[in-house]
Amino acid sequence: MTVRNDGDTDAVLTGASSPSCGMVMLHKSEDSSGMAMMMDMQTITIPAHGSVTFQPGGYHLMCMSPAMKLGDTVKLTLSFQDAPAMTVAAPVYGAQGAP
Repeated sequence: MTVRNDGDTDAVLTGASSPSCGMVMLHKSEDSSGMAMMMDMQTITIPAHGSVTFQPGGYHLMCMSPAMKLGDTVKLTLSFQDAPAMTVAAPVYGAQGAP
């Protein structure tokens, strides 16, 4: 998923939620000296006139206690600092990508 910001100021993602998850966490994966690390992020900044892509090995949303199956489409509500929340539909893929 790519979140695009067409505005003139940075947008700050502060959280996410979904009825298909007990809790959704903002995370970032990094490779540090050959060791994979996953960090909990309190916020993610989407730069003005820019975008942030959520993908394996980088920023991602982690769904805890999922209630979904491959091929489903789930609703995600993205919460922003100083901006209205946005609800999007996202397809459910497995670890290997699209079903």
